[in-house]
Amino acid sequence: MRTAIMLITSALLLAACDRNEPRTDNGAGIHPAVSALQGDATLNQPDTTRIAAVRQCMEAVRPLHRIMGPARAGDWLATYHEPGQTFAEYLACEPIFPSDARRAIHVLPIGRFTATQRRVIALAAEYIHLCYGLPVAVDGALPSAAIPRNARRRAPRGGTLQIRTSWIIDSLLYPRLPRDAMSLIAFTDTDLWPGDDMNFVFGQGSTRLRTGVWSLFRFGSPNATRGAFTQLLARTLKCSTHELGHMFSMLHCTRYECNMNGCNSLEEMDRHPLAFCPECAAKIWWATGIDPRERCATLAGFCERHGLAQEAALLRMELNRLTASHR
Repeated sequence: MRTAIMLITSALLLAACDRNEPRTDNGAGIHPAVSALQGDATLNQPDTTRIAAVRQCMEAVRPLHRIMGPARAGDWLATYHEPGQTFAEYLACEPIFPSDARRAIHVLPIGRFTATQRRVIALAAEYIHLCYGLPVAVDGALPSAAIPRNARRRAPRGGTLQIRTSWIIDSLLYPRLPRDAMSLIAFTDTDLWPGDDMNFVFGQGSTRLRTGVWSLFRFGSPNATRGAFTQLLARTLKCSTHELGHMFSMLHCTRYECNMNGCNSLEEMDRHPLAFCPECAAKIWWATGIDPRERCATLAGFCERHGLAQEAALLRMELNRLTASHR
């Protein structure tokens, strides 16, 4: 029987559950998903010149990013102790990164979607492409019937239909990884839960299997109020790019206000920026080989086109500092 404290904890809105799967033996003691990806990798072999260039860009944008303040009651870091991950620590952890043969990010819809939801999927795919600099393919949707009964439940509080994320990540997505896939992320409008004491999650990504899932279920109705679509879009972009960060072996950020922060509620998610902090952006620059200035320019343009003015302003300031640092 759970204690009252456990019930309160499990009722929190848990956003992004970082999964550090234990490695299994595959000759060299590396998870087979990692071995398969890195066996023909050429893009990201150690390159001190390129790492130095990434660090120069980090320092150029660092003054624009805020150090995290003390966690508020109910925040992720008030609930979970996490060490964080610097760029140097990321390089040392044998991270997942694209290879010459596996560079695509695949998005797999699960269920039936309205025209508005299909628009959100298309915009999220476009933003993911600009954020990570890799080709993005939206695959044909799977019907909800593809989820077996043992991966479904009715939530203890409220009776909401939920899908177990651990089953999606391990049993559905990993066996379906396309040959050209750096990662495969599922998208659904059904609520999610991770199969443990948490009541639900907004999304979840594996740091080793290159698979993950996110849901629109708790992000609000796009037609509820003026600006509701923009709010739903911002939440979707944060969640999808955050979960993909885990698929690139990125852990939660605990130093800066950053898209890789963990969050326990929509209120906390809305406080966190869409942007990645200098330490976490550096991981993307290094892993994908994307030009930081080009990335800032294209992301800023996207945000300006879709009403994300605050996000666009930060990206423009980053672009100015990156450009000045390269003169």
